[in-house]
Amino acid sequence: MQHPESSSSEYLEELPGDKTQFKCIICSDQSDTQDIIFKRNSKSSHLKSKQHHLSHTLAPSFASLPTSHFLDKLLESLDEEETDDPPNPLDDIMMDEDGVFIDRDGQPLVFSAGESQSAQLARQDAAVYQRLDDLDLLERHLLFGEFDDSRTAEGPDGFFEDSSDSIVAQISAAIEALVVNDNDTNEMDGDEEMHDSFEPTNSSDWFPHPSKTSFMLDMLDNLPRLRLSDDHLKAIIWYWNRIIKLLRRTQKRLASEFNLGPEHHVSSLGNHFFMTHPTKLFAMDWANPLVRKHLHVYPEISMAISETYQANWTSANRHCHFYMNELALTSNCDYVIILRWVTVDGIVYADVLHTRAEERTSSIHIDVISDQQSRIPAHLLIQNFPDLQATYPGPGGIVFSNHSPDQYTSVNPLRVKAKGRPVFRLRVIPWSDDVSGNVSKQYNVHTNIYVTNANLPHQKLSQEYFIRYCSTSSVASSSEQFVALCQDFCEDRWTEADDCELKQDILFQIIPHFLPADNPQQSETASHIGVNGYRNCRRDKIGGSEVEKESNVGYESLYHPGTPRTVSETIETIQSQVRLACRGSPQDVAQSCTLTGVKDKISQFWIEQILAKFKVLSEQRLKNPQTCDPQLNDKNVKNEARKAVITWITDEIEAELWGWVTTQPKASYDKLAENDSTQNCLRPGDHFNLLLCTQGVDPHKDTPGAMLHTWLLGNNKYVWYLTNTAWSPENEAIFAVRLQCSFLDGLTIAPPRAEYIIKYKNSLIGKHFKTIQQLAIFHMHTMCSPEVFELWKTTGELGAFLWVPEIRDMDTYLHDLQILINNLLDRWAAVEPRRIITKIKIHVLDLQLQRRLGWADDASIKAGAQSQTESGQVKLSPIPHTGTARGQRQARPWAVCTQGITIHNGLDFANDIQTSNWNACSLVISRSKDLCRVGSWVFFGHKMDRLIGRIIKILSRSGVKTPSEDSYILLQHFQVLNENDSVLNMPILVDAKSVFGVRPKDIIFNFNAQHDCINGKCKIIHSTSHVMQERIETEKLKKVVEHSDDTRFFLNMHGLHNAHLIREALPRRLVAPTRFVDDRVAFHKRLAAGLQITGVEKRALKQAKAAATRAKNKQAKEAAAIHTENQ
Repeated sequence: MQHPESSSSEYLEELPGDKTQFKCIICSDQSDTQDIIFKRNSKSSHLKSKQHHLSHTLAPSFASLPTSHFLDKLLESLDEEETDDPPNPLDDIMMDEDGVFIDRDGQPLVFSAGESQSAQLARQDAAVYQRLDDLDLLERHLLFGEFDDSRTAEGPDGFFEDSSDSIVAQISAAIEALVVNDNDTNEMDGDEEMHDSFEPTNSSDWFPHPSKTSFMLDMLDNLPRLRLSDDHLKAIIWYWNRIIKLLRRTQKRLASEFNLGPEHHVSSLGNHFFMTHPTKLFAMDWANPLVRKHLHVYPEISMAISETYQANWTSANRHCHFYMNELALTSNCDYVIILRWVTVDGIVYADVLHTRAEERTSSIHIDVISDQQSRIPAHLLIQNFPDLQATYPGPGGIVFSNHSPDQYTSVNPLRVKAKGRPVFRLRVIPWSDDVSGNVSKQYNVHTNIYVTNANLPHQKLSQEYFIRYCSTSSVASSSEQFVALCQDFCEDRWTEADDCELKQDILFQIIPHFLPADNPQQSETASHIGVNGYRNCRRDKIGGSEVEKESNVGYESLYHPGTPRTVSETIETIQSQVRLACRGSPQDVAQSCTLTGVKDKISQFWIEQILAKFKVLSEQRLKNPQTCDPQLNDKNVKNEARKAVITWITDEIEAELWGWVTTQPKASYDKLAENDSTQNCLRPGDHFNLLLCTQGVDPHKDTPGAMLHTWLLGNNKYVWYLTNTAWSPENEAIFAVRLQCSFLDGLTIAPPRAEYIIKYKNSLIGKHFKTIQQLAIFHMHTMCSPEVFELWKTTGELGAFLWVPEIRDMDTYLHDLQILINNLLDRWAAVEPRRIITKIKIHVLDLQLQRRLGWADDASIKAGAQSQTESGQVKLSPIPHTGTARGQRQARPWAVCTQGITIHNGLDFANDIQTSNWNACSLVISRSKDLCRVGSWVFFGHKMDRLIGRIIKILSRSGVKTPSEDSYILLQHFQVLNENDSVLNMPILVDAKSVFGVRPKDIIFNFNAQHDCINGKCKIIHSTSHVMQERIETEKLKKVVEHSDDTRFFLNMHGLHNAHLIREALPRRLVAPTRFVDDRVAFHKRLAAGLQITGVEKRALKQAKAAATRAKNKQAKEAAAIHTENQ
């Protein structure tokens, strides 16, 4: 076999007009990018390189992948050649410029006495088979394309478009196009020009990446779920391991260009951590066209409330920027003051104040009418304040009346900062969570900070891509990390970004929207003592001792929001606690934390240091005779005089410690200006929680309860535990079968795995409680007491209300929500009156109305609820059923008119369906984008009515190219009774003995319904289906619920999917909640009277038990001491 270096003239040619450079013909032919050119002094190293060797090997390209017959012939020919003419081992050996012998792959050789011919043949056979395996790997690897039976490939990058080229050669070309970029000093020494020619250019479609492959590798290396090491990437890239250096170099360059690296921070407590600031992350949203189109930057006025974002930027008059609180001129020649921007139905409007304008020769006099507001389309604004100043120049050009508000009489200061660029504000949602830093089960706590962009729809925020990670630390608390985060929330902090939609630079600012988290974290965020404290609510001042809570007034107060906490009062309490620490009174500090419920994590760090310093100073000045004040050693100073001296010295120590703490931390204090008024004060961020002073957010009000922690792992977990603790094994088995046989269509949950839920009933997580909440009520008959059953019913009703994706009538929603919350609290009181005293999660349910939309926002983000409903009609085609044979399954003509059933929708359809051939389809998409299958329950439109039906068949006429042109949905019509069921309080569906044929566009939305097993007295039987274990069919038969009929069902009002649409479609009388107790005060008073008796007994029993335990421990300790003495 000829070596590439042995015939260099065949592969190299001098460049015309430049004899110092060569072009490698064979390598250039294998490259799809450009010619391979190098300097004359690099000739030897290029001929010895792997790149050239691979190009030489692949030069005689095949027309297609080799077949198995071809490979057999190839192996036979190799065997024949090796048998007839034994290879010379020295043919594979070369000497490099340093005199070192190397093989074809460039690896140094270690000489030995040689090897036998059989060993050589075995080694060469192994090499051939290895290359064949590699070829098979390339054939099957998705990165190179997908191969069909013709053995040709269609690659994602367009590498394999020409079927005439060899697959191997094209793969090699793709590899070499990237490998050439790797400036490997060992193999490409002297080829700097070649590497430079592959640097990314601005004209590249994948700029700033050199190519699409480079971009894909970078993305692969930064997967959020699993970070890959270099060895992982080498294994994935396989032969491309040389490109790993280029990949790392590209990533380093991109990180440097975009400045996305984390910044180092040192907290006031001295802890070090790194943070990637959200302004850097959100700047990328403006530049990313896939994200920018979803950004909404103005408040939106709409009938339905479902999002936290604020609408769209107007593209009209792009170079004329209008600012709030500035004078502007409309196309109607009206002078107005812009107050704010809003959008209505996607159109940008301005809320404005009207003025009286008097135009003169060279000036205009403006009188602002403060009580006259209106809303006008933004496109009516034609001149902004600078334009008006140009029209009426000079100090007296625009004159405002004396009683005009000052904020409207001058240019908005942001205009100067913007310098002609558009200015926006984004609302962000920051939160913190503690997670384990270990992959193993060993807990290694880390505190993380995340942010999301509240100007994006919830559908996007539920995707992991939009959850932006900022920082983590195993030592710095969330309060310390929030100090670094809040730097981006400063009023004068504006960030430049490239807006790909406006195609210009902009300025934007971020402000916090609210602070979601679990309850312990939200207590820390609000500088609260926690849920086990004396005042255990972070939002109000409710609480007290058990005796106070059991009193008539105290017990009633737990069922209502208390006096709200304020940021100013919290800061004053923190300052007073530090003052108490400066006086050396840890008991007073602890008492203040207990009585007020205020305990700040940062201030506690300084309080502990202050108390330690006070102990040292008091020992020196008050107790040690040698160092104390001389007056204290004077025996004549007694009583009040001595107390006065001690007080005076204590005051001095207090002033000294206060002066010390206000100068801490030293690095932060040194940055203050000499005349800074905060030099002798406690400063937010340095001495206490910075969020208490952050503009735009109130940690007491803006910490809505998380659905997972407050609801699913709160109320739902409590009622589930209360129920299953009374069950016997027989009850558990019955409930498991019933739950597993639930009808799941119309719900957005996975199969419940009922056996798992029962087996690990006390170790369930949020998704299990979410499933139980929606289905348990249908299976609880005969399984619990009537009081607990009513508690389950109220839990399901309220749960469906809390997960609504949009609210159209806010007043009605809040009215119904208040009734449902009151019902749940009162149902708990009827079952366990003491529950609201011991569980703060029950009390905080009533506080959600203070935040109003806080729950709707947080539920959609944290729980991942997505709204898929749209008001407009979505006319989509039925999707044909796909069987084992490719194509549509054709249904034979069949008669649908059976005895007692009527077909509605006209004679044409009734006649056609029996005479034509139809294709049976598998599903149809409703207006609300639900996937509706055969058996699904749906609301459908018929003339001017909304009816309920169950899909029997989904048909499309044979021979029609577009199924939607001639398709019908056959629905079994069910009638809704006028009254809800007396047991479940749900609408009853009964068979109307009629069938409707409707178009796909008439299917409005689907919902969930469950069979009425209570009245049907359905039994559990053994089915003919076998239990599957380890994917093997066992001899065990499944237990199922056998329904006694199919004519009576319940509309599941506890289901979360489309709950808001169901309430809109049904009459108000069927969905309006009813009060459990009319006179709640009297009801709670009766319960409090009982608690006042049982509470005393409970505390006495607890004290007696504690005394017995102490006595027992004392006896054990004395016995151990006697035993020790005897030894």
